[in-house]
Amino acid sequence: MEDGIKGKKAYGKIIIIIVLVAISYSTGAYVGFRNGTAKAQAQAVSPKQNINGSTLSSIPQGEYRIGKDISAGEYKIISDDKSCYFKLSKDSSGNKNSIIDNGAVYGQKYITTQDSQYLEIHFGHLEKVN
Repeated sequence: MEDGIKGKKAYGKIIIIIVLVAISYSTGAYVGFRNGTAKAQAQAVSPKQNINGSTLSSIPQGEYRIGKDISAGEYKIISDDKSCYFKLSKDSSGNKNSIIDNGAVYGQKYITTQDSQYLEIHFGHLEKVN
């Protein structure tokens, strides 16, 4: 009986992975896997250009590697609702010791990033400061 349940769980996980890959393919995003967990990642875009080449006024919520996905420098974090969350880390380990700065943003906040850092934004967006 347990073998049948394990097989159904494995089959269910395979279906979920296929659906995530199909969605990511159709939207231009990609799916990353960490510790057995699938997580949609933002595709690398320049601060003023989206995938189709049209201009953007902001960078949407997501996870970004500074210097690869977005350029290093000063950014304004802007809440899309009453508040948003950001996390700036020195690496992608997820360990709390790697966090440089994080917290809730009510309205807006300025941060400065450097190459190889990781920036995560939820319920908000970024604008590059010139």
